[in-house]
Amino acid sequence: MDTLIKRQRIALGMPEQQLAIASDLTLKSVSFLERGLQVPRLKNALKIASALNLSLEALYSDFVSHAANVARPQKGTRKN
Repeated sequence: MDTLIKRQRIALGMPEQQLAIASDLTLKSVSFLERGLQVPRLKNALKIASALNLSLEALYSDFVSHAANVARPQKGTRKN
């Protein structure tokens, strides 16, 4: 499941590198955020939201829903 950051970046035709530059983050950080492996600090979330024309609320709401989906094991994937 792609995060809102990745979906919006792609919809805008923006390469990851451009988002990294626009939000003053490293490419590695952008990659982690797009994969839902990190939640940005407020100051970085504001920069990302601005660069992608998103509301801060939409951005954090997506992180919360993505984290809930990642935390839930899918059927047949539970380890004993």
